[in-house]
Amino acid sequence: MEDSVQHLAYLSKDTKLDLAKCSYLFYSTEWDPDAPDPDQNFIEGITWSLARDEDTSVRRELAVQLSACDRLPMDLAEEIACDIEFVSIPFIAATKLFDDEQMAELVPFLKNRTVGVLAKRPDLEDKTIYAIALYCNAAGAKTLVDNKIIYISEETAQKLVERFRTNKSVMDILALRLDLPSTVLKTIVSLVSPLVQKKLKGDVASAPGVVVAKVNTGVSDLMCQQLSGATLQQVHAIAINYRQRHKVSYVQVLDIAKRESIHFLVSILALESGETIGKVRDILTLSDHTSFIRLLRDAGVSKNLVPYILSFARDQKGLLHPE
Repeated sequence: MEDSVQHLAYLSKDTKLDLAKCSYLFYSTEWDPDAPDPDQNFIEGITWSLARDEDTSVRRELAVQLSACDRLPMDLAEEIACDIEFVSIPFIAATKLFDDEQMAELVPFLKNRTVGVLAKRPDLEDKTIYAIALYCNAAGAKTLVDNKIIYISEETAQKLVERFRTNKSVMDILALRLDLPSTVLKTIVSLVSPLVQKKLKGDVASAPGVVVAKVNTGVSDLMCQQLSGATLQQVHAIAINYRQRHKVSYVQVLDIAKRESIHFLVSILALESGETIGKVRDILTLSDHTSFIRLLRDAGVSKNLVPYILSFARDQKGLLHPE
C-alpha cells in the first residue's frame, strides 16, 4: 500500500484528477469513521498524497470534489482549508463539515482571501462571525459587514470598530446596517463619510448623545394593545386592518412583533408575499435559508432589514407552531 501511495508522484495529472473524483466517491458514499472499510487506509493515503501534491491544480480539484462531502477526517479537511487561496477557496465556500466552533477556531489559520470568501456565506453563526471580525483584513471586514443575511452582534460590531475605526469604507457600511446597536452607532457617527452622515440623518432621529431609529410609537403602542391576548385569527384580522390603514413599515412591524407577537409578523409577511400563513410559519423556522430569503424578497422587505428578521426568527422558533 505504501509503495502505491509513493508511486502517486509519477502518475499523470489526468490520472490524479480522476483519483480526486474517486476520493469524493469514497467519502461521499462509503466512508464511516465508526465502521472502517477494508480499503479505508489505502484511500486515505491516496487522498493525503493528492492533498499535498506539488501541482496546485490537483490539490484544487481535490478541494472542489471534497467540498461536497459531509464527512471527512477532520485533519484532512483542515489541511485543505489552510492551503493556498487557489486551493482553499472552493472548499471553504461550500463545505458544511465544520460546525460554528470548529470554523471559528480555523479562521486564524486561513489566508486573507479565503477569509473574505467565508465572510460571504449566508449560514455563518456567531462564533465564526466574531472570529472573522477578529482576524480579517479590511477587505474581509467590508465583505462581512456587507453580508446582509447574517446577524452581527454588538460584540462583533464593537470589535470591528476597534480594529477598523480609521477605515471609512468599513465604518460606512457598518453604520448603515439596521442590526447595528445604537450604542455602537453613536460611537461611529463621527467616523463615517459626510455622505453616510447625511443618509443617517434621514434614517435616524438625533439628539445630543442619542441616536434612535424613527418608529411611530403611537401606532406601535395601539397595535400592541390590540394584539395583547388576541387569538391567531384575531392577530391576522388586526394585521389586515393595519395594512389597510398604513403603508407597511417593516421596521415598525418588527418592533410590534418583538413587543407583542411574532404572529403579527407572520400575517404581514403572508399578506405582502401572497403565501399562506402556514407556509410562512414553516419558512420562518429557517430550515431552508433560500426559501427564507425568497419570502422576504417577495414581501418587499428591505435587504438591510433581513438580519433583524433573521435574528428574531431564530429566537422565536418555538412560538411559530402553537399547540
